[in-house]
Amino acid sequence: MATLARRRRGVVLVLLGVCALAAGACGLDIAASGERPPPPGVDAGPETSAALPEAGPLTDAADAEVADSGLFPCDAAACVDEIAADYKHTCAAIRGAPPRCWGDNSDGQLGSGLLPDGGPDLDSSATPRVVAVSVPMSGVTVGGVPVGGYGYSCSRTAGGDVSCWGQDDLGQRGRPDGGAVVVSVPTPVSSIGDALDVQAGGGHTCARHGDGGLSCWGYDDYGQLGHLVASYVDRTPTPVTLRAAVKRVTTGDSHTCVLLADDAVDCWGLDSVGQLGRGGATSLVPAPDPVTVPGVAGAIAVEAGYAHTCAVLNGGSVMCWGYDSNGQLGRGAVTLGGSSTSAAAVALPAAMSATAVCAGYHHSCALLTDGTVMCWGENDKGQLGSGTVSAGVVTPAESATPLAVAGVTGARAITCGGHHTCAIVENSQAVCWGANDVGQLGAGIAPDTLPRPTPVPVAF
Repeated sequence: MATLARRRRGVVLVLLGVCALAAGACGLDIAASGERPPPPGVDAGPETSAALPEAGPLTDAADAEVADSGLFPCDAAACVDEIAADYKHTCAAIRGAPPRCWGDNSDGQLGSGLLPDGGPDLDSSATPRVVAVSVPMSGVTVGGVPVGGYGYSCSRTAGGDVSCWGQDDLGQRGRPDGGAVVVSVPTPVSSIGDALDVQAGGGHTCARHGDGGLSCWGYDDYGQLGHLVASYVDRTPTPVTLRAAVKRVTTGDSHTCVLLADDAVDCWGLDSVGQLGRGGATSLVPAPDPVTVPGVAGAIAVEAGYAHTCAVLNGGSVMCWGYDSNGQLGRGAVTLGGSSTSAAAVALPAAMSATAVCAGYHHSCALLTDGTVMCWGENDKGQLGSGTVSAGVVTPAESATPLAVAGVTGARAITCGGHHTCAIVENSQAVCWGANDVGQLGAGIAPDTLPRPTPVPVAF
């Protein structure tokens, strides 16, 4: 679920993957065999982005040059241009330098060249580690499932090459020859050289090409690659047949959605809890053919969480559909039955307009035009950025109504992870809040199980 939704000066930039994340379903345990847990609605048998208004007058020629490049001014040692959160790890694209990742490293997904076999600091990192690449990367994305590991990360160069690292049991790193199941350094994705964006999901990955096309690879148990594979795994990037050019792609755990040139949203894959937004009954039948989401017209952004999806419409309203176990659809109350197959508006306060949205495990957030952030859904670890903590318990534990994230102003991008959330703020710095059990906040705080609803700066 890695996903990042962000603004640039007059530029729409999309980040990666769910949301941001492929976030997970509550109450699911990894099977003793090590198989992936089933998505919600399935029996146990089987980081973006819209432009905000101009950020104000530029102060000097150097700032003007940065603005022309589509980047925000920054005078810090590490300038964060993109950020993506997955279930338990986070990565950031650093201007003019290799990416940095932090949090869980059980599958080598931090990309630092260290595997979790020698000490506690290799299993996870509470501070950002430099990804072992020799050139700067223009984007990052992270993916994986909520329990049992399976974490991986991908990045792209300014020229459009894509590399991935971490888990590859499902072909998500895009290497037709297979190779090592787990690698802790980036390896190139086959036949991708013109990517404008790459998105990592639960076990599948998609890249948007310069010509408006889309390719996907990895796990395909429900048709999330846009075609069906008998073995459920396709390690080779394969084009998806779409009716129009792609402006944005986003990947959930077992579904994929795109924002097309006509500003409509098409989705495909698993529809067990309505995450495809097609209306009518849910279905466990693989749905590899893209279908337009009814009622979502004039979209400027779309983000897929674990099993729910949200879109921002022209004018600033937000619509969500799919799983609603904890109010992550933002409708003011949890949907009867815990899911909705049809898109409906999020209950943002009057006069509040969104420019971007992120969707995570069981929570969602919106970036507003004034640079503030509001979140809704599950809040057991403080991932909504609001609430009080007493005896290790945060109140409220969930909210179906959007809540303002305390202390975040001037935000330029957001990304929703499993139980944590991050934002890029002024001077291109990053802050995170929520769970920190494996250091996914990146603040240098020793991992613990305490909820952390107050944003803390990432310790670059």
